[in-house]
Amino acid sequence: MPALTSWCPGWLRNTGPVALVALSACTATPARAQVNDLSGSGGQIGSRIEAALQQAGRAESGSSFYIVTGFEGLVPSDAEAGESGNLVINRYGGWMMSGFSGLAPVRNPWDQLGSGERVLDLATMTMTEPGPEPTLEARPLLGFIIGRVTGRNQARIEDVSLRLPAGVIRLRERPLYWLGQASSSEIIGWIREKMGSLDVVRDRAIRRDLVGLLSVQPQGGDVVGLMETLATGDEDEGVRHRAITYLGRRPEDTTRRLTSILDRAEDPQDRAQALEALADRLGPASKDRLIEAARSEREAEQVRHMAVGYLSRVEGRDVDTVLERLLSDPDADFRRRVVASWERRDPERAVPLLEQVAISDEERQVRETAVGSLGDIDSPQAAAALERIFNSSDEERVRRVAMNEWLQTVDTNGEKVAWLAQVARSDPSFEIRKEAVRQLGRTNDPEARKVLEELLRIGRP
Repeated sequence: MPALTSWCPGWLRNTGPVALVALSACTATPARAQVNDLSGSGGQIGSRIEAALQQAGRAESGSSFYIVTGFEGLVPSDAEAGESGNLVINRYGGWMMSGFSGLAPVRNPWDQLGSGERVLDLATMTMTEPGPEPTLEARPLLGFIIGRVTGRNQARIEDVSLRLPAGVIRLRERPLYWLGQASSSEIIGWIREKMGSLDVVRDRAIRRDLVGLLSVQPQGGDVVGLMETLATGDEDEGVRHRAITYLGRRPEDTTRRLTSILDRAEDPQDRAQALEALADRLGPASKDRLIEAARSEREAEQVRHMAVGYLSRVEGRDVDTVLERLLSDPDADFRRRVVASWERRDPERAVPLLEQVAISDEERQVRETAVGSLGDIDSPQAAAALERIFNSSDEERVRRVAMNEWLQTVDTNGEKVAWLAQVARSDPSFEIRKEAVRQLGRTNDPEARKVLEELLRIGRP
């Protein structure tokens, strides 16, 4: 690891650990950051962080600082090359901004930089004066702990974040503590310790960010085990949900772990999160668990609705059979969700089922949803079913929905105008005739204008 350098005189550079008092001489100019190299102080990463916090605690109350450590690489399946050639962490829902990639919506200390900024060159791990951004050949991951001095001789972690920079990190005039490289096992151990010691309420944001830092560690077994512990036992739902999401996106099979969470979790939100993670896999075990969740009338409404939504994307006659039976569920809102799922199914089976629901379901809103779903199926069978519903239903609102949906299936104005003209002239419902007239006016067709003039002469509708 190259030694950290700054704007110090040459005799202070590349000399290993640099004392705080020595480095203070290098920061006489207010625009320059104070750099403290603790990389050679030994011990695990946790002890080096505590040492940095102790040193920072000597500063004036309210001041802030950075603690920086580096660790190498991502497993290949966890990162992709972006269009610019920069690595982008995207497997865990990362975000990108100004060439930086990260994991959690943490506060960004590099916003609106003014004069006096300094640059940390991540290719060589050296501090340099501002200048053209270097071309990086090495892109190590850096973990940033942003701290604040909260009282006399006391400093605490304020934020934890992760950056995979595309070029450089520009620093304000804040002290920086460089801890050197840390192994993945060190990082995991430190995260485990901090997750247990930080306050669940006061340090909520920090703990959630630590889960993001944990999720990019390459040691799958240790990380998965800790994530499962957090997913099932942590007091903060944000931590649980992030851990469940991680388990759902691992390249190895974690279906058993996710199924266990779905079975054991008391919070419906946790079960919904586990269900979503299972749905991403869509293997045989996941499909069976989705079917079970959809069928269970004792399951939370949110979980049942999600299960149906995911099942609608799974092909197979067994899934069709389950969704058909669920059309008889006693919960009308749930039936509407099941009805909507059929618009993604095979039209040969979906159209007759939706037509039957549109005519016979006991709830009007369910019937209207069925008509709307037929309108979303692009097939001649669906168009014919809409016309039959319009002609046979004795319910005005359902007929109006069927009319409007059928009109969306007609490609030519001629066919549309002829059909609307017949409805406007002879339909027994005044409201339906009025809707037909309105739709004729919207066609802007010469034949439609002739029909409208005729209706005016005879006083219809």
